[in-house]
Amino acid sequence: MAKYDLTVIGHLTLDAISSRGDRLHRSMGGSPFYGGLTACKLGARVAVVSRVASGEHQLMFTSVFRRVGVSAFLLGGKNTTYFEIEYGEGGRKLRLASRAEDLSFIDVPVEALDSSTVLLSPVAGELSLEFVEAVSRYCKRHGFLVAGDLQGFTRAFFEDGTVYFKQPEEELFKFLDVVKGSEREIKIATGCDSIKEALAWIATFGPRIVMATLGERGALLFSEDRLLRVYPLKAEVVVDPTGAGDAFVASFLIGLLWSMELEDCLKLACSVATCVIERKLPLGDVDREYIIERSAKVRVERLT
Repeated sequence: MAKYDLTVIGHLTLDAISSRGDRLHRSMGGSPFYGGLTACKLGARVAVVSRVASGEHQLMFTSVFRRVGVSAFLLGGKNTTYFEIEYGEGGRKLRLASRAEDLSFIDVPVEALDSSTVLLSPVAGELSLEFVEAVSRYCKRHGFLVAGDLQGFTRAFFEDGTVYFKQPEEELFKFLDVVKGSEREIKIATGCDSIKEALAWIATFGPRIVMATLGERGALLFSEDRLLRVYPLKAEVVVDPTGAGDAFVASFLIGLLWSMELEDCLKLACSVATCVIERKLPLGDVDREYIIERSAKVRVERLT
């Protein structure tokens, strides 16, 4: 048996977030934060691998993870990745203010890779194709599943930190068993205008599950010629949508680990994502029973 159920690899972040003119607030972020902590709430054994500025930031993040039982392998460096995020009528604006150094496979502790599922979730291009290939080869030798979130593979940044999007190398997909991206990221990654065609195209490279999150419209999942549509729960209150996608994919992967049907994995993921938007997760007081009970209200439809 693997030591961990899920290991999340990617940059942790410190974000400055504002919404529709509201005052700025600062928050920890990144997929290891939202995805790792949420998976832990579900009862999973979780590890995270990241790089932050040596010293105070290492201690701060380590303290948060240790408090909830997540094993944190935090490499030190000169900087912590820092985003400025603004939500407005036109959607989300993202600017990269500082960036931690890339992660190298040689720096990843072997213990952290002793995990049934490894989620590669960069935010600013910190995981190279060579890194992904090395992780994939290691995991395949040990029978572990490898998932990838496209967000950091499709982002690039101008000198002023403004984000723009690029198409990742097609070879990326052959190293992944599960792929998740936003509708925009999936279309950019494939060059397809049709989201359904884009999902199917990615699957031709080998991933057995490909998902596109659609924001307030839910998500689509393509697997073995099946196309599923999940419709989200209505949030009781929208506090902050940051991190919902990270929590979505992490909880979906935990559902897979529990041998749940794909429909039920999607229901679990939607329940979790809604809790993040409401800020009941990742640091709120909701428990696994509440999340699973709420997931029963989620509707999934088979389209093909």
